[in-house]
Amino acid sequence: MATDEAVPADGVRYSTVVTAVGALIPEFRAQGLLVFFNETAPEELHDFCLLHNPGVVHSIPRPGDVVELDGSPFVVTSVGDVVNENLIRLGHMSLKADGSTTAPLPGDVCVEVGELPELGVGSTMRILARPAD
Repeated sequence: MATDEAVPADGVRYSTVVTAVGALIPEFRAQGLLVFFNETAPEELHDFCLLHNPGVVHSIPRPGDVVELDGSPFVVTSVGDVVNENLIRLGHMSLKADGSTTAPLPGDVCVEVGELPELGVGSTMRILARPAD
């Protein structure tokens, strides 16, 4: 199992491809929120989620890392307490572009304030380790 300590040589902590887009994602995106869940998500959650199929699962994000959405980078500002278990086991995280330095909810990954790109089937999400200082 991956741990939050693992940093691969290429710096890619996590990489996935979107396989389905829930009907409510455009509304969530307009509010600076994207909810990711792997393809095993219960059907009752599908309208709320970007379903995905992880290809690389090494570790979770840390503040200072970058979440890249279809090539658009967003610097991580905080990570909730259960992201480790949720992201690694379930492919689940709530990505919030609110710049918060303390994650409001345990499953949140907060990134810098900015407009999140519109993602579709085939879109990519990568978590890249912060470059060494």
